[in-house]
Amino acid sequence: MARHKNVDWNLPGPNVETWEQAQVAVLMDIRDELKALNATLACYRVRRMCDDINRIERRIAKNMPLRKPKKG
Repeated sequence: MARHKNVDWNLPGPNVETWEQAQVAVLMDIRDELKALNATLACYRVRRMCDDINRIERRIAKNMPLRKPKKG
């Protein structure tokens, strides 16, 4: 079966084979997008950023300053 990625499916009628091809192509597009999202979320910098945001939120919730004030 040919792969038709990102195609505008203007189908003339209820041709079952064509509709099945369109459904498979849409599922393959969704799979590609999920793979790209997983690759982004697996990036070390993205994980580190999420950890930093959670740490900041916890400190704000405790009403603590982000840094200790300097003495003198």
